[in-house]
Amino acid sequence: MTSRISTIDVSCPICGQTQSNAQRVVLTQDYAYQTCSNTFTYLRCNGCGVTYLANQPTESSLGIIYPNSYTAHATNQGLLALIRRLNFQKKFFVARRFLCQRNRPLRVLDFGCGNGEMVRAIAELPGKLVLSSVGYDNSDSVTRSTVESRNSFLISNHLDDVLALGPFDLVFLNQVIEHLPHPIQTLSKIRSSMSPGGVIAIETPSLSGLEFKVRSSTFWGGWHAPRHFLIFDPATIGQLLSKVGFSVVKLSYIPSPYMWSQTLTAGRRHKLWKRAISITNIFFLVLITFVDLVCIKLRVKTSNMRVIAVNSEC
Repeated sequence: MTSRISTIDVSCPICGQTQSNAQRVVLTQDYAYQTCSNTFTYLRCNGCGVTYLANQPTESSLGIIYPNSYTAHATNQGLLALIRRLNFQKKFFVARRFLCQRNRPLRVLDFGCGNGEMVRAIAELPGKLVLSSVGYDNSDSVTRSTVESRNSFLISNHLDDVLALGPFDLVFLNQVIEHLPHPIQTLSKIRSSMSPGGVIAIETPSLSGLEFKVRSSTFWGGWHAPRHFLIFDPATIGQLLSKVGFSVVKLSYIPSPYMWSQTLTAGRRHKLWKRAISITNIFFLVLITFVDLVCIKLRVKTSNMRVIAVNSEC
């Protein structure tokens, strides 16, 4: 059995209300990586409504909860790699539609880029769509093996150096904001490096999907305890972005195969089941994506929100 990690009780990271002004939502554990034996508590703040991890890992515990095996689910070859690359490029075009000025090459930042898949995918776009594609990730174990510099892209774990390459027209935070202990400060710093009218696109879990109802909420993959510090809904993510200075222009729900995989495998030890319900299994990936797309078509929410906001008016 894995040992316990050190944690610290925190107030609401968004509005600062104490835990006494919050309601318990769930008790859960690290089912995804089993790095520790702690039980983690998620509270819903009565002040701003956001759901947050009450007993957060201390900084000394981060190396434990983010083990060397914690990497982006990526592959460099085959059909799955092609699907992922096309999906990343689609994200670029979805966000680009909300820019006021699109008649020049764009500067793009992927904040929390992992191994840099999206950075590379955007850099490979044809023509003169992209002037620079930049990625930032604070994980040394990931970025040291992927730091590269060419004419069109750069991946680094030095935030100030990355932000100095702005102003950025498009910024992406894909499954990142829920990991941030201080989201207001981080978003403010990002906004200061963006061009007027720049667009930020955020994807993050939401307590709304079918898989949350399929199994006990304790096993919902979106908790991803203890790595997810915050769980938003449309109202709370909108409040956060507005507080920093962004204006939300579109909120939608998108497929969430990773959360389906984590939800269906949580607490189960059978290796064959885990291999079958893995997003590296292309048959499962296609099936569960189809299920989510049908849900979206029928206006049934998924557990994955995409929020697009503008830095300021053009």
